[in-house]
Amino acid sequence: MHPALHKAIILAGGKGSRLQAEARNRPKCLTPIAGKPVLQWQLEWCARWGLHDVTLYIAQMGDQVREFVEIHRNLWTNLKFRFFEEPFPAGTAGGLALDDQRPREAFVLIYGDVIFNIHLPRLFHFHLEKKADATLVVHPNDHPFDSDVLEMDEEGWITKVFPKPHDPSSLPRRNLVNAALYVLTPAVYPFIPVGVPSDFGRDILPHLVSRLRVAGYNTIEYIKDMGTPERLHQVEADVQSGVLEKATYSVFRPAVFLDRDGTINPEKGFLTRWQDFELLPSTAEAVRHLNRRHWPVVVVTNQSGLARNLLSREELRLIHNRMDVLLGERGAWIDDLLYCPHHPDAGYPEENRDLKIPCSCRKPAPGMILQAAERHQLNLLASWMIGDSRRDIDAGRAAGCSTIGVRTGVGCRDAVWPPDIFCNTLAEAVSFLCDDRYWHHVEALAKNLSGCKGILIFGHPASGKSTLAGALHHVLKKRGLPVMRLWLDFWIAPIRNRPQDVSGRLGIARLLEDLHLLLEGKAVKIFPYMSASREASEESIEIQAPPHTFWIVEGVAAGHPALQDLAESQGWRRLKCHTTPEIRNRRIQEFYTWKGLSALEIQKILNDRLPFEEATLDMWCPDSVELWTEAYGNNPAETAQN
Repeated sequence: MHPALHKAIILAGGKGSRLQAEARNRPKCLTPIAGKPVLQWQLEWCARWGLHDVTLYIAQMGDQVREFVEIHRNLWTNLKFRFFEEPFPAGTAGGLALDDQRPREAFVLIYGDVIFNIHLPRLFHFHLEKKADATLVVHPNDHPFDSDVLEMDEEGWITKVFPKPHDPSSLPRRNLVNAALYVLTPAVYPFIPVGVPSDFGRDILPHLVSRLRVAGYNTIEYIKDMGTPERLHQVEADVQSGVLEKATYSVFRPAVFLDRDGTINPEKGFLTRWQDFELLPSTAEAVRHLNRRHWPVVVVTNQSGLARNLLSREELRLIHNRMDVLLGERGAWIDDLLYCPHHPDAGYPEENRDLKIPCSCRKPAPGMILQAAERHQLNLLASWMIGDSRRDIDAGRAAGCSTIGVRTGVGCRDAVWPPDIFCNTLAEAVSFLCDDRYWHHVEALAKNLSGCKGILIFGHPASGKSTLAGALHHVLKKRGLPVMRLWLDFWIAPIRNRPQDVSGRLGIARLLEDLHLLLEGKAVKIFPYMSASREASEESIEIQAPPHTFWIVEGVAAGHPALQDLAESQGWRRLKCHTTPEIRNRRIQEFYTWKGLSALEIQKILNDRLPFEEATLDMWCPDSVELWTEAYGNNPAETAQN
């Protein structure tokens, strides 16, 4: 640890009155979490990061704290302890004014009811880089309504503190709360009154932020208070499940990146007033489900309305605060939000010229995703980008993430490269990501592919081929394997000159030519079929596989005998997907509705074309190949988790 930071003060005098039976007449800091008192977890953290001088502020029942430390002193041989007994309950700040041996340099202040796994060198580096008088660890939580919430500017300085309780008639406030872990300097001492109880959140910080340089260290690492029975039980579950150990910047973690307009809230063009912001149905429940699974949730959104001078940064801040409020009311939160204010097209009289510039952050560029990954130590190969447009999907792919397209908003109708997975809504996408049973089967399949060069996935329309291919691609990619996923739908003939026979519709002749070239390591340029328009794309894409790649080739066309023979000659596994007729019919209805077909047109396809195609496929496909039957409740991407 930095030589200028070796002191810690732990506020160990709290009684834990809200814990009721769990308190059992002991200080709150001695409440056991997975067999160890909170204080022991905190002291182990101090010892790990070189905070050698530890002062414990004690009050009532302080003798129990002294006794605990004396009995277990051999656990922390590199720590030196001092006890300061407050003459009266002095609150979270008052003890510092009474302690005549308080630190004369930077120190860490820890509340006695928090469990955390903060990477202290990163925190202290941030503190030094900001040249702050005080740095507060801050984060969103699932109960902002009964927490002290903060306002922080884009430079990381805390500008306002709103102690609980909050005025419901006020402007929307960000879900950013004081996490009860600080790096402080002696500059704060003059602002703490002597001889009276005082609380940092209620009494000191609201005045401090206007007089000193108070920074906010916004982290996605684990830090949670255990001051109520419900939170105590949650923290204990997190410790026992390994969440505490993994939720730190010492570990690269996967995240879920979300687009905003059309994914979280309805697409309304340029949203310029916070009063007009609303969530799409089940969005809060979906985000809350990710929160409870401990997936960091990061919003990355293009906001060129700033460059167009359609709204101010203050109005944008209020819009995002409103999003925080609506999510927070349902126990959900966003871990971080990045926005791009730029737009490349200049020349309009009303524009903000400073923001009308090319940039690396505007999607489809991956800049915001890469910035978030660096800020929070994220594993992009194991992460997901969820959005409703081509720019979201292309940004996710460019960053190395797997992608999910949703059919809300613009519905990814403009995507040339399709998303890895398609879902109707954000809620369905989250349900898919959290379907442990499905992912268990995919992981098992991936493990059994060892020594294999590829896999051919085929079956009837809407039988789960693309979902399986996308999931398998994600599992193999995050293991660091070179993987090429090939959508055979790219070769489907456009609707305007489509042959009547099934092979012609699927473009089998051209597909086989191109596939042989790809297997020889050559590049192939095609104008892929666009499902939404039912036409070929006006722009081409180039496909080329790196050496030693694992092939995932999927589509209805994969059932053709020539493709089956090719797979066998290449040593690929062959897998035929199967699901129930009810699920298939529902998916087909949803798919063609997304394409813009009328109910009458969809019914004609169901009655006439699909039975003919399916009969042809059944004739093509051998009965002896492996079957992949969807092994989860009803559907991995159709049941929201509430």
